[in-house]
Amino acid sequence: MRAVPARDSEGKISDWYALHTDIEELKRAEEKLKRAEDLRLEERVNERTRIARELHDTLLQSVQGLLMQFSALRYLIRSRPGDAEELLDRMVERAREAVAEGRDAVQGLRSSIDVSKDLVTAITAFGEGLANDANSPEFRVTIEGKVR
Repeated sequence: MRAVPARDSEGKISDWYALHTDIEELKRAEEKLKRAEDLRLEERVNERTRIARELHDTLLQSVQGLLMQFSALRYLIRSRPGDAEELLDRMVERAREAVAEGRDAVQGLRSSIDVSKDLVTAITAFGEGLANDANSPEFRVTIEGKVR
Protein backbone atom coordinates (compact mmCIF):
# COMPACT_ATOMS: atom_id res chain seq x y z
CA MET A 1 0.00 0.00 0.00
CA ARG A 2 1.20 3.47 -0.79
CA ALA A 3 -0.38 6.75 0.39
CA VAL A 4 0.23 10.32 -0.78
CA PRO A 5 -1.24 13.41 0.91
CA ALA A 6 -3.24 15.97 -1.08
CA ARG A 7 -2.59 19.53 0.11
CA ASP A 8 -4.71 22.58 -0.18
CA SER A 9 -3.55 26.05 -1.28
CA GLU A 10 -2.16 26.75 2.19
CA GLY A 11 -0.13 23.53 2.19
CA LYS A 12 -2.30 21.74 4.73
CA ILE A 13 -3.24 18.11 4.15
CA SER A 14 -6.80 18.05 2.90
CA ASP A 15 -7.07 14.43 1.73
CA TRP A 16 -5.06 11.26 1.37
CA TYR A 17 -4.78 9.31 -1.85
CA ALA A 18 -3.84 5.69 -1.45
CA LEU A 19 -3.00 2.90 -3.82
CA HIS A 20 -3.36 -0.70 -2.77
CA THR A 21 -1.98 -3.50 -4.95
CA ASP A 22 -2.77 -7.14 -4.26
CA ILE A 23 0.39 -9.13 -5.06
CA GLU A 24 -0.80 -12.48 -3.74
CA GLU A 25 -1.61 -13.74 -7.26
CA LEU A 26 1.85 -12.69 -8.43
CA LYS A 27 3.45 -14.47 -5.47
CA ARG A 28 1.50 -17.65 -6.23
CA ALA A 29 2.55 -17.51 -9.89
CA GLU A 30 6.20 -17.01 -8.90
CA GLU A 31 6.03 -19.95 -6.48
CA LYS A 32 4.47 -22.15 -9.16
CA LEU A 33 7.19 -21.16 -11.63
CA LYS A 34 9.90 -21.90 -9.04
CA ARG A 35 8.41 -25.35 -8.34
CA ALA A 36 8.36 -26.09 -12.09
CA GLU A 37 12.00 -24.98 -12.42
CA ASP A 38 12.96 -27.14 -9.44
CA LEU A 39 11.20 -30.12 -11.03
CA ARG A 40 13.01 -29.58 -14.35
CA LEU A 41 16.32 -29.33 -12.50
CA GLU A 42 15.58 -32.55 -10.62
CA GLU A 43 14.69 -34.29 -13.90
CA ARG A 44 17.98 -33.14 -15.46
CA VAL A 45 19.97 -34.36 -12.45
CA ASN A 46 18.18 -37.71 -12.58
CA GLU A 47 18.89 -38.04 -16.32
CA ARG A 48 22.57 -37.18 -15.82
CA THR A 49 22.79 -39.73 -13.02
CA ARG A 50 21.21 -42.36 -15.25
CA ILE A 51 23.66 -41.55 -18.08
CA ALA A 52 26.62 -41.73 -15.70
CA ARG A 53 25.41 -45.09 -14.37
CA GLU A 54 24.89 -46.40 -17.91
CA LEU A 55 28.41 -45.38 -18.95
CA HIS A 56 29.93 -46.80 -15.78
CA ASP A 57 28.10 -50.11 -16.04
CA THR A 58 29.00 -50.66 -19.69
CA LEU A 59 31.85 -48.82 -21.27
CA LEU A 60 34.02 -47.83 -18.31
CA GLN A 61 33.99 -51.26 -16.67
CA SER A 62 34.91 -52.90 -19.98
CA VAL A 63 37.81 -50.50 -20.51
CA GLN A 64 39.01 -51.05 -16.93
CA GLY A 65 38.99 -54.82 -17.50
CA LEU A 66 41.00 -54.37 -20.70
CA LEU A 67 43.56 -52.24 -18.90
CA MET A 68 44.08 -54.97 -16.33
CA GLN A 69 44.55 -57.51 -19.11
CA PHE A 70 47.09 -55.24 -20.82
CA SER A 71 49.11 -55.28 -17.60
CA ALA A 72 49.02 -59.09 -17.51
CA LEU A 73 49.89 -59.28 -21.21
CA ARG A 74 53.05 -57.27 -20.62
CA TYR A 75 54.44 -60.06 -18.44
CA LEU A 76 53.37 -62.89 -20.76
CA ILE A 77 54.88 -61.58 -24.01
CA ARG A 78 58.50 -62.61 -23.32
CA SER A 79 58.05 -65.79 -21.32
CA ARG A 80 54.92 -67.29 -22.95
CA PRO A 81 54.33 -65.72 -26.37
CA GLY A 82 51.68 -68.31 -27.37
CA ASP A 83 49.57 -67.57 -24.28
CA ALA A 84 50.13 -63.85 -24.84
CA GLU A 85 48.81 -64.14 -28.41
CA GLU A 86 45.68 -65.96 -27.22
CA LEU A 87 45.10 -63.35 -24.52
CA LEU A 88 45.56 -60.57 -27.06
CA ASP A 89 42.97 -62.17 -29.36
CA ARG A 90 40.47 -62.34 -26.46
CA MET A 91 41.25 -58.72 -25.58
CA VAL A 92 40.57 -57.58 -29.14
CA GLU A 93 37.21 -59.34 -29.03
CA ARG A 94 36.39 -57.76 -25.66
CA ALA A 95 37.38 -54.35 -27.03
CA ARG A 96 34.97 -54.87 -29.94
CA GLU A 97 32.23 -55.81 -27.48
CA ALA A 98 32.99 -52.71 -25.39
CA VAL A 99 32.72 -50.50 -28.47
CA ALA A 100 29.41 -52.15 -29.37
CA GLU A 101 28.11 -51.66 -25.81
CA GLY A 102 29.19 -48.02 -25.86
CA ARG A 103 27.56 -47.48 -29.24
CA ASP A 104 24.34 -49.13 -28.02
CA ALA A 105 24.34 -46.98 -24.89
CA VAL A 106 24.79 -43.78 -26.89
CA GLN A 107 22.13 -44.87 -29.37
CA GLY A 108 19.78 -45.57 -26.48
CA LEU A 109 20.38 -42.08 -25.13
CA ARG A 110 19.68 -40.55 -28.54
CA SER A 111 16.55 -42.55 -29.26
CA SER A 112 14.91 -42.52 -25.82
CA ILE A 113 13.11 -39.26 -26.60
CA ASP A 114 12.02 -40.30 -30.10
CA VAL A 115 10.44 -43.55 -28.93
CA SER A 116 8.14 -41.82 -26.49
CA LYS A 117 6.99 -39.20 -29.02
CA ASP A 118 6.31 -41.25 -32.15
CA LEU A 119 6.21 -45.04 -32.05
CA VAL A 120 5.84 -45.47 -35.82
CA THR A 121 8.93 -43.36 -36.51
CA ALA A 122 10.88 -45.19 -33.82
CA ILE A 123 9.97 -48.64 -35.17
CA THR A 124 10.76 -47.54 -38.73
CA ALA A 125 14.16 -46.14 -37.71
CA PHE A 126 14.96 -49.30 -35.75
CA GLY A 127 14.00 -51.56 -38.67
CA GLU A 128 15.97 -49.49 -41.16
CA GLY A 129 18.96 -49.73 -38.85
CA LEU A 130 18.67 -53.51 -38.87
CA ALA A 131 18.22 -53.58 -42.65
CA ASN A 132 21.36 -51.56 -43.44
CA ASP A 133 23.20 -54.68 -44.56
CA ALA A 134 22.97 -55.42 -48.31
CA ASN A 135 21.91 -59.03 -47.55
CA SER A 136 19.08 -58.00 -45.21
CA PRO A 137 15.48 -58.65 -46.13
CA GLU A 138 13.27 -55.73 -47.07
CA PHE A 139 11.80 -53.86 -44.13
CA ARG A 140 8.56 -51.91 -44.29
CA VAL A 141 6.13 -50.49 -41.72
CA THR A 142 2.47 -50.45 -42.65
CA ILE A 143 -0.05 -48.67 -40.46
CA GLU A 144 -3.61 -49.95 -40.41
CA GLY A 145 -6.37 -48.13 -38.63
CA LYS A 146 -6.24 -44.84 -36.79
CA VAL A 147 -2.96 -43.86 -35.16
CA ARG A 148 -3.38 -43.19 -31.44
